[in-house]
Amino acid sequence: MDNKDNKIKFRAENLVRNTSTNNIRLIVNADRKARIIIIVNASIITLLISITNFQVPAQILPEVPKVLLLLTNIVSLLFALRSVRLFHVTEKGAKRFFEENRLTSPTFDKFRKNMEAILVNNGRVIEFAILELYEQSLLLQRKYKYLGLAFRVFGAGMMIAILTTVILKFLL
Repeated sequence: MDNKDNKIKFRAENLVRNTSTNNIRLIVNADRKARIIIIVNASIITLLISITNFQVPAQILPEVPKVLLLLTNIVSLLFALRSVRLFHVTEKGAKRFFEENRLTSPTFDKFRKNMEAILVNNGRVIEFAILELYEQSLLLQRKYKYLGLAFRVFGAGMMIAILTTVILKFLL
């Protein structure tokens, strides 16, 4: 029976390890994508601002696509920045766990002692690993939510600006 328990423990450890590794990869990919959308949006915003000159044009209608593109790029940029921002778990159980175990200790020695106390007890190790996976999944949900919004707004803004330009070319 002891061999069977060891196999189950080994599988559980591998599951936690693999899930954590995959979550970390996904977090890094989300941050990479957010940085790309930030760079693209910032470049387009800079270009549009430098082209527009902030003068009242003789005809307002031709400037509408630029303004629409500028506004949607700003909104997309804000969503991408929100995606990159660090999030903290607000779950009461997670906060309580960290407060009870004093894992937010200011010095390395206290932190090391607290971690050693956790590592001695298998139940606490599993509880800590589950909490870590939970935090990573919350972080991933929030990052991809804002990243998805940033890409959708960016794509919609581009399409609206192109369609408005084409429509105005035929009208004028």
